Amino acid sequence: MSARRVTQSDIARIARVSQVAVSLALRNHPSLPEETRIHIREVADKLGYVPDASLSALNVYRNSIRAPTFRSTIAFLTNHDSEDGWQSLASGKTYFTAGCVRADELGYKLEPFWLRQPGMTSKNASRILFNRGIRGIINAPQPRARAHLNLDWNRFSVVSLGYTMTRPAFHIVSNHHFRSMIILCRRLRSLGYRRLGLAILGTIDERVDGNWSGAFLTEQRKADISKPVPCLLPPTLKDWNFATFSKWYLKHRPDCIVTIHKDVPTFLKTLKVEIPKQVGVAWCNITDFSRNQAGINENATVVGAAAVDLVVSMINRNEKGIPTVPHRILIEGTWTPGSTVLRRNLQTA
Repeated sequence: MSARRVTQSDIARIARVSQVAVSLALRNHPSLPEETRIHIREVADKLGYVPDASLSALNVYRNSIRAPTFRSTIAFLTNHDSEDGWQSLASGKTYFTAGCVRADELGYKLEPFWLRQPGMTSKNASRILFNRGIRGIINAPQPRARAHLNLDWNRFSVVSLGYTMTRPAFHIVSNHHFRSMIILCRRLRSLGYRRLGLAILGTIDERVDGNWSGAFLTEQRKADISKPVPCLLPPTLKDWNFATFSKWYLKHRPDCIVTIHKDVPTFLKTLKVEIPKQVGVAWCNITDFSRNQAGINENATVVGAAAVDLVVSMINRNEKGIPTVPHRILIEGTWTPGSTVLRRNLQTA
């Protein structure tokens, strides 16, 4: 026989408050004093309270037919050296902006929280977030791959954006980088390009868990080219320079370069190579659509909104801590035509 479900009445009895107070506290309603909300949530955590699924579904329906009211704040957790360092990431601003819009639609507020504030410790950060009534956290992309953060995760519903945070392993929302690269390579081949060359910094490829290079090599093998262009994946930033790029390009002569780096057109101009007449250039993540670049739109707005949807659903289910089996929500990219590639003569390609 399965154990009896913990109810809000049980929480009320142990916490010595009314059932109405329990209901309000679990929704982090501001009408209750903060100390009371914290006390009730702590009792609920100790008892292992999980909301009833049928009642949750009813609440979802009720909320969908009424204008949203503010519930609580979701923390957009950043870990860069400077407070606004996360905004320099390729899609960081877009994730956050789209997340803010979606959070507002659901009655929440998405707010940055910088973990490297002067004097901030993991213990202090956990305490501040919890005492502010924050139950949901979205981990922004980390400054480096294979990052690790140590907070009191058991207090929060947590989602990570992308693959840069590897420990702990939370549910992830990300672009489907492998599939996006497949789409990119196939579209370029349909335009007549045959000798595709991937040129990206190795640490950038590591940030997407090697999915770009993995998908590119998979498509390259399928293309059945006698002398395929080897990937240019310099291991460190100091190795990514004009000398390294020009040596690779002049030796292998790709007819189209797949990259993410803005300086590739500058390198080619220095070599007096004209885009797209002499070589095509396609971006595996277009972040500036005003440049009319060809490549993949990672649909970062969809990724940001999906992250909020997931963390809110976890809050509603009272699903907290490190998951036993992390889930992945992968958003497909979209091919975007641009002036940096052209349709080649298939007979001479």
